[in-house]
Amino acid sequence: MRFSRADKNKDGKIESEEIFGARRKAFAKLDANGNGSLSFEEWATKTIGKFHGADVDHNGWLTAAKYATTAPPPPKKSRCGC
Repeated sequence: MRFSRADKNKDGKIESEEIFGARRKAFAKLDANGNGSLSFEEWATKTIGKFHGADVDHNGWLTAAKYATTAPPPPKKSRCGC
């Protein structure tokens, strides 16, 4: 099942772009000046919204439970259950 999810073009092989493509796109969105690296400011500017969204009581702190809400959603299971 994991192999099938990673094999995006269903050719029976997993190529690096199939694994890393989504991560590269996410990185590029964070890399505001396009220099190929992230400064703290670039990262913080894009991720502060997650912090504020998780800090539901607005006390400026994230407990483990609040922090857990910032995790990406789990991958969707296919309808066939495979």
